[in-house]
Amino acid sequence: MDEEKKKRLSGAFLTDDLIVRPLKGKKSDACLFYLDGMTDVTRLEEEVIKPLIATGQAFVTDKERLLSSISFSGTIKTATEQEAVEGVAAGDAVLLVGDTYYLLSTRKANSRSVTEPPTTPIVKGPREGFVEDVKTNMTLLRRKIRSNKLVFKRLTMGKITATTVILAYVDGVAPLSVVNTVKERLSDIEIDGVPDSSYVAKMIEKRPYSLFRQIGNSEKADVIASKLLDGRVAILVDGSPIVLTVPFLLIEDFEDSQDRYKKPSLVTFSRLVRLFGVFFALFLPAAFVAVQSHQYQILPLQLMITILNSTGGIPFSPTLEMIIALLLFEILSEASIRMPRHVGMALSVVGAIVLGQTAVEAGFLSSITVLIVAMSGIGIYTVPDQVSVISTLRMFLVVAAGLLGIYGLLLYSLAILAYLSDMSSFGIPYLSPFAPIDQNDIKDALIKLNVSDNPLRPFSQRLNNRTKLKNRRNV
Repeated sequence: MDEEKKKRLSGAFLTDDLIVRPLKGKKSDACLFYLDGMTDVTRLEEEVIKPLIATGQAFVTDKERLLSSISFSGTIKTATEQEAVEGVAAGDAVLLVGDTYYLLSTRKANSRSVTEPPTTPIVKGPREGFVEDVKTNMTLLRRKIRSNKLVFKRLTMGKITATTVILAYVDGVAPLSVVNTVKERLSDIEIDGVPDSSYVAKMIEKRPYSLFRQIGNSEKADVIASKLLDGRVAILVDGSPIVLTVPFLLIEDFEDSQDRYKKPSLVTFSRLVRLFGVFFALFLPAAFVAVQSHQYQILPLQLMITILNSTGGIPFSPTLEMIIALLLFEILSEASIRMPRHVGMALSVVGAIVLGQTAVEAGFLSSITVLIVAMSGIGIYTVPDQVSVISTLRMFLVVAAGLLGIYGLLLYSLAILAYLSDMSSFGIPYLSPFAPIDQNDIKDALIKLNVSDNPLRPFSQRLNNRTKLKNRRNV
């Protein structure tokens, strides 16, 4: 055994959890390096150490003879000194025999069990959710797509963390231009650490400062598998249960993971309800302020009298009153999310009932303003992934409506539409299939088609294989 190499490898770790275990043979010595808690010690003892000691001879430096003398079922490869250091830091064991490093894949799998994701509870459909272990997540996708066409490309990101990042796609379906673009953007990232997939999402987005996300994500294996079959590219990050998908379109936020397992007519109704809920949540407060401040003459007389009776004596202007009510709602929402579950529920009740009723009785807010904010708050959660975006846009819409009335509301809405129309995600228009209009994809955008009526993959992407279902209708 090369003593100089042993000292260099030991000296590379200034930590007390490095285990250096000498192995004595009759004619030569060897040494085993691993980190306590990161390596499967039981497996290492049974499959490597005991067989080596049982030979009672000199430790061989030839890889083929070494493989025949132990019963190790994992991968073994020769490594450079730098690869040996990185392997030990990642949880592998390194066997030094003579002047050769052997890297043994003995990482301990300490991950939580596969359960239903807490962020996407479902009634129908598979309940398997991703976990923090990237190998488990790869296995979940393999179980869904049992084909040699499913490709995993391994990358390493983070100068210090050396985080494993997996690029997944279906060969022959996903556009190679998108795959190569994702690879280039990931390879260009130079960062010390990648604790979560959200770091990767922020760094590969074309417009990182935009309110609207351009990278899809999900914790459900069936959702990611479905997107892969549609030609998307998935990004798995070790240590994160959230898997990213690109390209991403705005219409995907109005889809639900359970839509694939329900009747098309019911799914269509649900999607229209979500769209109406978002429209309701976004424009109702601003429209109320615009009408109350500027265009009150468009209201029916009886409704206008009701509003005047409700808002009489309020010390604030309609715009300021609505902003205060919306800010109170946002504060209660943030507090209830971050408080412990049993306390958060009580806080929501106190905020919604006690605080709202007290504010109305004290003449601080009008009852109709509280009602409109409550109705808008309910509608905002029909699309959970867009809650923060809608909340922000809603506040600016109220300001625009307070300044210019209905005209300000229309101008601000047109500005948002123009901005979204100019956006794209990895070459795909963000508002596709509505802007530009795609006659093929728009049929399944809001109105859900039956599986047999939708045999082709989306036309918005330049896919290599467009047909996903062959039946009597399209043969």
